[in-house]
Amino acid sequence: MADPFTIPAIGEIADPDQIRVVLFINNKLVHAPLTELVKHLLTRIEDLETRVTDLETP
Repeated sequence: MADPFTIPAIGEIADPDQIRVVLFINNKLVHAPLTELVKHLLTRIEDLETRVTDLETP
């Protein structure tokens, strides 16, 4: 019988869209799709890059 607590390596996941991340917020554990968190981070990074470019442009 397989160990129920064995955590699979990321290479064993067939559909990366199914990856969920557990977060601790407001004294609760919640989960969210990794892809949505990454989308949000990428948007913030792009905004920062735009702001830096604007500051560097005379």
